[in-house]
Parts: sequence; structure tokens; C-alpha cells
Amino acid sequence: MALTFAVRLLGHTANRQVVKYLSEKDQRSGSKWTENPSCSPDSVEQPYLRLGTHPNVVTRLWNNFSAALPAQCNWVVYGTPVLIHPASAVIFACGIGTAYALRLPKNARTEALELGLGTVHRFSGGIVLDLAEFGDGWVFGRGLTEEQRWCVTAFEHAGE
Repeated sequence: MALTFAVRLLGHTANRQVVKYLSEKDQRSGSKWTENPSCSPDSVEQPYLRLGTHPNVVTRLWNNFSAALPAQCNWVVYGTPVLIHPASAVIFACGIGTAYALRLPKNARTEALELGLGTVHRFSGGIVLDLAEFGDGWVFGRGLTEEQRWCVTAFEHAGE
């Protein structure tokens, strides 16, 4: 079952761009996630500390946002903590380093952008990530209280 789910997740059209980015990021870092590109957090030793994402970001995704969701959505793709819809296998949230991003439907994304969320993040060291690389609908989170509600909306949209 886990293998079938991994194949659906990695091959899903909606995930194509974000999976490509995560795969290329993994290859650049020289890690070994290509051997296990999609897995449950339970299969990772100390997942809050060993996924190349700040533990506070992992906690925000896998604890704070997940608490509002009707199903377990925590997953790991190419060594990156993500939230996926368990039925559709669509990724709708992703942690990267000290940042996280949400894939929002149009109305929620418009609201997020109006409240100051953006689609480009400058990491320390000069690395810039434009979420256009992930595909449509992605915005970087900023710790706003509305984000948990948007995450529920993102979950529902990912299941459509």
C-alpha cells in the first residue's frame, strides 16, 4: 500500500513541479533520499531534526496545521516535510529550511496575498526561491493565525 501511494504521489500531475524541485534540491545536496523519495515520518529517525527543515517549521506543519485537519497528512518527500491529501496524494503544504509554503485555492491565495504573504523568499546565504517553480497557488507562510484556516481550505481543495 505505501509503495502504491508513493507512486501516486510522485507521479501526480498536480505534484509534478514541486516534486521536481524537491528532487533537484535533494540531488544538489548530495543526500540519499533518492533511494526513498516518499515515506512516512515514522520511517525517519528523528524527523523533526533530520529533514533539513527547521524544527519549528516541521512543528507548524505536522502539529499545528495537522491538528485542524480531518485526516493524517504528514509525509516526507525527498527528505522534506510535507502535508498531503491522503486520498488524492496531492501535496498542499511543504517546509523548506526556515520557511514553509501552502498551496491555496484562488480565493484563499488572494486573501493571503492581500495580508502580505508572498511567493518569493530570500534565505540567508543569498538563496532565492520563487514558488512559481512549485506551480500555481503556492504562497509562503508567515505565522499568521489565518494560515490554519487556509490549510484546511488547502486540504479540501487538494481532495477535489
